[in-house]
Amino acid sequence: MIAAKGQGWAILLADLALILFLVTASAVVPRDSVAASGPAGSGDAMPGAMPEAVPGVMQAVYEDAPGAPSLPEWIDSLAMGDSADLTIEAHYGDGELPQAMARAGELASEARARGKRAIVVFSPGEPGIRVRLSYDAQAGAELAR
Repeated sequence: MIAAKGQGWAILLADLALILFLVTASAVVPRDSVAASGPAGSGDAMPGAMPEAVPGVMQAVYEDAPGAPSLPEWIDSLAMGDSADLTIEAHYGDGELPQAMARAGELASEARARGKRAIVVFSPGEPGIRVRLSYDAQAGAELAR
């Protein structure tokens, strides 16, 4: 078969695309193998090694406000899978950290009672508590309680 003149660029481009794909694929390592292994070639797990936190894809938001349904009612109204995580974001103003901690603790307990993992994050700002439902890339990873 004789190729027409000027079509060699297409083969070259296809080869380069394949090489780029292979290089990229070889650089991607599953998170489980990184968290379970020590330094390259050691074969030993690093004690206390924590996998890098990867934010999940947010699916729904609950605002802890007067007139809102309770957190257990909100959880029950959603069809969540086992890999669903709840992130409780508690924002507090000057001198309001103890109240924010108490309310976030109550919400975390309510989430645990429904069988959901909850991560609590505190930060200064406009007072209020928001609960985010997300599906984390590290489904099944143990979280601090």
